[in-house]
Amino acid sequence: MARKAYEPALKQLRVAREVSPPAQLAIIDKHIAQARDALASRHYELGVAAFRAGRYDTAVAELGKVLKHKPEHRKAKFYHANATALMEAK
Repeated sequence: MARKAYEPALKQLRVAREVSPPAQLAIIDKHIAQARDALASRHYELGVAAFRAGRYDTAVAELGKVLKHKPEHRKAKFYHANATALMEAK
């Protein structure tokens, strides 16, 4: 799946989940989890790259997207907090 296709795919999976029979929910939930993992990974990489380049506003935005999909992502929390602090210190 192309990088930009995960967000629309996730939306379609959520709609499919609403109208699918109960027997299909486990399969759809698995695909939703995979799409969330892929999105989180992509945004984490972009956020860390922005952080390392000193673009803290971009890092905060990208890492916020990670936390939207994976709120328990410890490294994203760490970088997000540091990027926020560094951005505010400027």
